[in-house]
Amino acid sequence: MSRLLYLAHMARLIDASHALKRLIADHDLTQAEVAEAARVTPVTANRWVNGKQRADSETIYRAIKNLGQDPAEYGIELRKPMDDSGMDSAPAWFLDALAAMEARLEQAAEVRHQALLVAIRSR
Repeated sequence: MSRLLYLAHMARLIDASHALKRLIADHDLTQAEVAEAARVTPVTANRWVNGKQRADSETIYRAIKNLGQDPAEYGIELRKPMDDSGMDSAPAWFLDALAAMEARLEQAAEVRHQALLVAIRSR
C-alpha cells in the first residue's frame, strides 16, 4: 500500500508542477511573480515548479486566482474533505486501486483462515 500512496503523492507533485509551468509559459510570468501571488518565497515557488516540494491545493489555487487566471483551466481545484479528518479527497483511480487491494487482502485472509481450519482438523 505504501507504493500506491507514493505514486499518488508523485502524481500530485507532477500535476502542480505542470500547472505552474503552464501558467508561467502561458502568461510570460517569472517564478518570483508566482511566489508573490502565492505569498511565498521565490525559492519555494522554484521548488514547486521543479517538483521538489508540494504546495497545498489552496495555495496554488490562490496564486492562480491572484494572477487573474482560472485555476480550473490549469487542473487545480479545491478538494473537499472526505471526512472530518480533513484528508483531501482521493482521485477515483486511486480509490479503485485501494478497493481492489482491499478485496485481494480479504481473499488472502479467507484462504489463510481455511488453511488453518484444515490444519487444525487434520491433527
